[in-house]
Amino acid sequence: MGKSATNEMTLVWDREQAKALFMSRLAQTHQASLQRFIFTKVRCEETASDLAQEALLKLLAMPAPQTLEHPRAYLFQIANNLALDRLRRDRLKVIDPTAVIREQDHESPAPTQEEELNYRQLYGVFMEAYDALPVKCREVFYLRRYENLAVSQIAGRLNISTRMVHKHLAHAMACLKSKLLAPLED
Repeated sequence: MGKSATNEMTLVWDREQAKALFMSRLAQTHQASLQRFIFTKVRCEETASDLAQEALLKLLAMPAPQTLEHPRAYLFQIANNLALDRLRRDRLKVIDPTAVIREQDHESPAPTQEEELNYRQLYGVFMEAYDALPVKCREVFYLRRYENLAVSQIAGRLNISTRMVHKHLAHAMACLKSKLLAPLED
């Protein structure tokens, strides 16, 4: 091995040691406050701990986190983004219609004719509202709610940004909500 290769390996080794030492100190100094910060958003100790670890790993994955001007602020921003993503994901849980039906089977033997009629009318209103959505909006809603794809997967499949996926989901939910609540307001 030549002298330049040895020098290069020493440089890489020194850089990696500096990075490891920096991350170790950052984790020791801010781990508890980072978890408390995340907990205020997600209200679950276990999730807060997991997201704090994930935030540190994301920072560690950077080429040279020790060169950041404000590493604590950057770490907390990563944690904030992870917490918001988790909250969005939890809010968009997929509902399994068969589970709801099975649950109702245990509560009462059969729906009354009035309940059946109400359900059919509500389902009709939902389908009209769903069909009235713009095509891309409808695709995004379907992929999220019925195929349970993550926002990033939907963005990749439809070749749009994750921000656009969120916009389509918000638009779909607003349209569906207004259509479904309209009969109740009459």
